Amino acid sequence: MSLDLDELKQKFDPAFVKHKPRNAKILVPNVDAIKLRNKFISEVTALISARVSQITDELTKEEKLAIVSVGYRNVQAFVDDVVLAIVEDELEKSVSIEPDPQELSSAASTRVMEESRRCVQLIVEISALSREASKAISQIQDIGLLFVLANQKKHVAQLMTNKLISTTSLARIDRLSVYLKANKMRTMKLLEDLERDRRLEIELNQAILLFENAGGSIPLKEGMPENIVKARWALEEFRVSLFAHSLGTVEPVSMERIKKILNS
Repeated sequence: MSLDLDELKQKFDPAFVKHKPRNAKILVPNVDAIKLRNKFISEVTALISARVSQITDELTKEEKLAIVSVGYRNVQAFVDDVVLAIVEDELEKSVSIEPDPQELSSAASTRVMEESRRCVQLIVEISALSREASKAISQIQDIGLLFVLANQKKHVAQLMTNKLISTTSLARIDRLSVYLKANKMRTMKLLEDLERDRRLEIELNQAILLFENAGGSIPLKEGMPENIVKARWALEEFRVSLFAHSLGTVEPVSMERIKKILNS
């Protein structure tokens, strides 16, 4: 008797949870609202004059290599992304219904140097941890772990997105190192207690399924509601709680907590 793909996955990877796309909610972003927001952000960023040469002069060779290794073409592209992330952060914090571009750009300008320096240090660490996590995955040669290793590799790729700082956000970029450490810790523990990992994987997959059925996806689509964005990052904290508890989470997280976020 032949097995279909889902049955094969279940056979070799008991942690596999079959998804049911027909149950998933489809969230349609407000395209016009996204265009208006992006236009406003472009207007604000155009008013900000970042001192790229000063930032470049301060960087070591290691820091410049780290910036390129995480996907930025050069230091200019990195600074542009920092500026974008700052403007988005200022816009999120603004209480005005119609924020003034000049005021927003002025507030953002005062943060560029400090945030650039902070993000450079984080990127050096993130770049190294990403390599370590990927190396740990590649060192395990076990066909029985095929699916979990593929998922671990996919997870690293999901964290290391294009325009890393703005897509992760200034508020969350410092947690990226924790998520990469958690990925490596899980990989290193796989051969110690595979059954435990599979039990925890089932919990994780159930949480991911809740997220996807609510209309979420990774990477996040532009214009997603706040609860979907919060749930996406709650999933990362949930991974930490399951596979690398010793690293700690920023707040209590559980399956029920994720459900509550999605239903808010």
